[in-house]
Amino acid sequence: NVEIITSYDILQRIKITSIVMQVEINDMNSLKIQNQIVDELVDEKIQNEKLKEYGITVSSEDIDNYELSYFKQTDTNKKTVYNALTVNKINPEIFRNMIAVQIGWNRLVSGLYYRLISVSDMEIEEIINLDSSISKESAYDIVRDRQISIKANKYLRDLKDASTIEYS
Repeated sequence: NVEIITSYDILQRIKITSIVMQVEINDMNSLKIQNQIVDELVDEKIQNEKLKEYGITVSSEDIDNYELSYFKQTDTNKKTVYNALTVNKINPEIFRNMIAVQIGWNRLVSGLYYRLISVSDMEIEEIINLDSSISKESAYDIVRDRQISIKANKYLRDLKDASTIEYS
């Protein structure tokens, strides 16, 4: 499957990153951010292909809920972000599509790896020892999510290794 990442895609994503993460792009960090963005876009293309293969879809309501949670956690105003996207001539659907891929990918890897992980009491105790305010259930979730994330990252690396990626 041929998926092309254009300079327009890269520029749009750089602007989105700058707005959402509140990062100023300058001569000191622009190349690093651009390379990171290209890597993210490649990852997203691969992830999206797998989501299609597994028939995983994400509803508009799922995206809205994710946004609500994200903006609340980051203490960011959704309207301000969307206005900044519009002012900078960025289609907000690009941002929403980014979120959809994240949600879908999390569902996919959770489904693939949830039954394969095991959380030990020692791992739970380590988390609680670091922060005694964390409940045993929350510590379990943290360890489980960390293990799924490790497996997901390896899966994505394996998919990238099996892919033909050309740069020009």
